[in-house]
Amino acid sequence: MSQKIPLIVGVTGHRCLCERDLTALRDNVRQVFFDLHKKYPHTPFILLSPLAAGADRLVARVVLDLKRDKEFQADIQLVVPLPWPRKLCEEMIHRTGERGEFDGLLDQAEQIIEIPLADDVNAGDIPIDEQARSAQYQEVGRYISRHSQILIALWDGDRAREGGTSRVIHWQHQGAGAPFSSSKQALDETECGPVCHITTPRDEPKATSFPVELKKLYPDKRRNEKESEEYYHKMWTWYDLFNADVSSKSKSFQKQFAQSKSWVIPEDQQSKLHENHHKLLNLYAAADAATMKHQVRNKWVLLCLFLSVGAGVICFELYTHVLDESWGLLVAYISLLFVGAMVYRAAQWQKCHDKSVDYRAFAESLRVQFFWRLAGLPYTVSDHYLRTMRSELDWIRQAIRSAQLITEAHSLEEQGFAKKNQTTNFELIKTHWVKDQFEYFKKSAKKKRETAENWELAIKLCYYTTIILAVSMLVVHWQTHHMNHIMAVLVFIAAAGTAMLNEFSEKSAFAVLARRYEWMRSLYTTAQNRLTDLVGKKDYVQAAELVKLLGEDALVENADWVIQSRDRQPEVPPPA
Repeated sequence: MSQKIPLIVGVTGHRCLCERDLTALRDNVRQVFFDLHKKYPHTPFILLSPLAAGADRLVARVVLDLKRDKEFQADIQLVVPLPWPRKLCEEMIHRTGERGEFDGLLDQAEQIIEIPLADDVNAGDIPIDEQARSAQYQEVGRYISRHSQILIALWDGDRAREGGTSRVIHWQHQGAGAPFSSSKQALDETECGPVCHITTPRDEPKATSFPVELKKLYPDKRRNEKESEEYYHKMWTWYDLFNADVSSKSKSFQKQFAQSKSWVIPEDQQSKLHENHHKLLNLYAAADAATMKHQVRNKWVLLCLFLSVGAGVICFELYTHVLDESWGLLVAYISLLFVGAMVYRAAQWQKCHDKSVDYRAFAESLRVQFFWRLAGLPYTVSDHYLRTMRSELDWIRQAIRSAQLITEAHSLEEQGFAKKNQTTNFELIKTHWVKDQFEYFKKSAKKKRETAENWELAIKLCYYTTIILAVSMLVVHWQTHHMNHIMAVLVFIAAAGTAMLNEFSEKSAFAVLARRYEWMRSLYTTAQNRLTDLVGKKDYVQAAELVKLLGEDALVENADWVIQSRDRQPEVPPPA
């Protein structure tokens, strides 16, 4: 999957499926994946299946068949969340059905996730206590609901009947009663996702027979089905846009990708990282490289808009006041305005501004996630980022959770690595996050402040030039009793230039960014001093807490920037 963000599909359903329905069930599951691939052609897929007998294994086999199907061109993988570490109770880990079938599917999984034990479950209870195992099965359901953007449910629709299937569907569809996040607060909404409900009866003597059908259940009661479909389609379209952008094979993108990695951790230090850290660092670098590409495009769009409209205004003024016989100036005016409009439309169509903002937000959240992981912190950035926002930015939180899954955030091996290498890891954090960010914001604050001052000076010069020219024009008119058309053109150009320079400065937000960078410089100054002291004392518990707090503050600042920047869209300046 390289640096792409997958769409994660979970599965739940009956363990006992009717033999007569199996072909129809497989066809409907295939249709779900084919429909998703048609809508999001650049996006890979992951199936989360715990491989219980019945629905879990049927959908897993469909996915493995799709991997070999030449008609299905998407990258698709099987990931298996196990209810507990295999070493605790190997003989019961397959839950139900034939052990050989379970092992055969497990061998074909791209990743195996061993769910940590719940707080009230001890390792010694797993082999002997059915209640302890049931608690862990429930943890698997929580994990699937927590990470799945879509849930495939092979289910009879009986909500009154208690069981694992209805519980997982309830969490996915409603969100109620599912303590997914330790950081969940009173005003936080539980993020849910749609359910692809494939109706099927249980294979029981008294079960009512009905046809296999595919239905979609949407979780948000505030939207009708059409609005819900649009909401999720828009969110997953952002996945696909991002994946298309990071698939670039151009030399410039690859060069920026390598540089983005080295900006976080220098190449000669990257050998000290765990394999999972490398995966997360690669995701950050891809997001950062895509950001840089669209930031450059956005700057060129702004410049082109202002130059085309400005040049058009000059042509029009010359035509109306000086060279009224030169109809070519009027043609040039119309052409330049048309060019500006086309550039604006192209920028809107390509989402240059939104991509530069959203990708930067995603990259910065991955940077925080990377250093949290390096510090051995178990937290997920999506639980702390844009918590109270429910908008098109939701895709960023969803993508962060996908990133956590594909970089194996729950790996016990990584946790052991982080604990064993605390000294090295915190030195990397101190030097290449805290110190480097301090230096970056220090230099950037100074540069943005100077740029803002230069633009302010240019605006003032244009403004006072306008006044001087207008006064001069008045004197000439008073002396000659005739309006000087050339001076009229110059007055208008100076006035228009003042307005356009001010508008360009506002869109570029030089002064706003200077203030933000000053605040961040102050934050990282404090963090650097305190972290240096804690690392020197080898107090890694407090050091980790400081890293967590620093990440939270960085996320709050970035979220504020994202909300304001999203509204600062490039616009066509008024032509007159």
